[in-house]
Amino acid sequence: MTENTKAPYQISEYMEYCDCVGKQPNQRLIEFMESNNEPYQYSEKVRDDGELIEEICSLSPSDRDDIIGLIEFFVWKNQRKKSHIA
Repeated sequence: MTENTKAPYQISEYMEYCDCVGKQPNQRLIEFMESNNEPYQYSEKVRDDGELIEEICSLSPSDRDDIIGLIEFFVWKNQRKKSHIA
């Protein structure tokens, strides 16, 4: 893993999330977080719903489950940040 303080912090947050909600940590998500520690660059390309649905349907069930797990983690993380601000 390259030198980056964000990825280990995010992984430790993910482990805390798993502990809080009683889930087993997903090793594939941890590997994804480790390998994708560069800031995300949003595409300028606007895609229509049909294109996005087609792309999602082409994913394997386990890939879709991983994406859902990652989204659940980010929702938890954002709600936690909001509760600390309030």
